[in-house]
Amino acid sequence: MSRAGILSNRTRRRGPWPVREIVLALWLNGFFAVMIATGGRGIELLFFNLLAGAGLVAWLVRREPARFRVGVMTSWGTLLLFGSVVVSYALNIDRFPAYFIVANMVSMLLAVGTAYLLATRAELDYRALLAFHAGFAMLLLPIPLATGQMVWGRLTGELHPNFIGMIAMVAFVGALGIRNWPLKIAVIGGTAAVMVAGSSRASIVGAALAAACYAACQAAGPVPLAERDRRTRRVALVLLASVLVVTVLWAAHITVIVSLLDSLLKVNDPYRGLSSGASGRTELWAAALELWKENPFFGVGFKGHPPLMPNHMSAHSGYLAMLAETGIVGLAGYLVICGAALVGALRWRRDPARQTALALLVSYLFYGLIEYRSVGFGNPYSILFLWIAFDGMRLPISPMGAGKTAAPSAIHAPADIRQSLWTAKGNKVLQ
Repeated sequence: MSRAGILSNRTRRRGPWPVREIVLALWLNGFFAVMIATGGRGIELLFFNLLAGAGLVAWLVRREPARFRVGVMTSWGTLLLFGSVVVSYALNIDRFPAYFIVANMVSMLLAVGTAYLLATRAELDYRALLAFHAGFAMLLLPIPLATGQMVWGRLTGELHPNFIGMIAMVAFVGALGIRNWPLKIAVIGGTAAVMVAGSSRASIVGAALAAACYAACQAAGPVPLAERDRRTRRVALVLLASVLVVTVLWAAHITVIVSLLDSLLKVNDPYRGLSSGASGRTELWAAALELWKENPFFGVGFKGHPPLMPNHMSAHSGYLAMLAETGIVGLAGYLVICGAALVGALRWRRDPARQTALALLVSYLFYGLIEYRSVGFGNPYSILFLWIAFDGMRLPISPMGAGKTAAPSAIHAPADIRQSLWTAKGNKVLQ
């Protein structure tokens, strides 16, 4: 084969650089960079990063026509949640300064607006987006750790270890999609080390769930029969080796496994273990429920529950925080968004470009059980959740007539299959 033919094959295999995904990954890391630069004290500056990002997204899709529409469930869930936010502020307007209400309302509109623009006008390669995000995050993660000290068995610096662990977890999930194996192993190992050093238990468990989800997607992916057989044999060998190792450890001494889990999750730690109410979480959860009872339908005000909690702490649960802040109505809207996102993203399990997005969504839904993450605007994790949620149930707009949509089977198939399906119908929208 000639040199030109070899270069042609290489170019075809690698494809062009995903410039849009690289730019978005850089912007998402801007939230972490702001927190590092200000030592966690410049939270107000996160608004300007969000504002810049909204402008950036609008510029990136400025020439793209609206080719999709957001799913019905996602739309109704968003309207229900936004309406509950407005009512929660109206009923508790004396509790908050005007700038607090305006800033949160505008931030919500900007975050949802970026998700809407990307879902309706763009075809994001989430594998590339999350992989580049992981690479950029790995460049930033050593900075806050350099001045950290060990406190209660966890590396603690100016930024809270759980926040750094969350950033590392998002990078860990993105690293699963890196194609270069040495680089993938390096980023996965580095992010895992950060989570362990900071003893960020929610991040460790969330990363494990994401890895399991990604592995299941890989096993179910569209691959040739021969490759599928080889992959099945490899998985079987890994499972067999794992069973043998666990069996040997169990036979040798069961306390080896127990001590390993305890060292990672601090189950029996006197300050952070189960005997302490999971670092006091059970008390905070009970306080959040009591706070919700003050206004069961619309809550005490969006993003306004921490000042009313013991020691001005958050509820340490995104779902309970949403219940306390926006009541049953707001939580219902959020759960509709989450449910629609999960149903839609499950259709991506065979799409290599979106499998890491599904894994990230699974980790986010778990993470909200024990950490204050639901609808947020000042961190890449919450922003990515909104993008995935709006993208999951979108429907292509048919050029044949308003209101018509393509068959669901053609919507969430892998990119090459989607293109062939649409081409077969004479539709050029996705080409």
